[in-house]
Amino acid sequence: MVSTRSAEIGMPINAASFHTDVVRGRPNGHIFNTITNGIRTMPAYSAQIPAEDRWAIVAYVRALELSQNAPANVAAGDGKGEPGAQASSSSAAPR
Repeated sequence: MVSTRSAEIGMPINAASFHTDVVRGRPNGHIFNTITNGIRTMPAYSAQIPAEDRWAIVAYVRALELSQNAPANVAAGDGKGEPGAQASSSSAAPR
């Protein structure tokens, strides 16, 4: 899609990586606003994508970021009830 847009405007487009600290640090509203109104050479998508779907895209981007940059305790499943934690069995006897 980026290459198609690049050809349309006749210049190269370097899309930002979602894995940089700068982009990961942006608030969810910033990403939603970018999808809604566009930014620099990216057009607005408010007419094509309903608001509910734009928020779903923001959630998906955050899930992708987490999948690539999960803190060690979350990735390892340290059992403290955080994402990635191992589920405990309610039938297990206390030790």
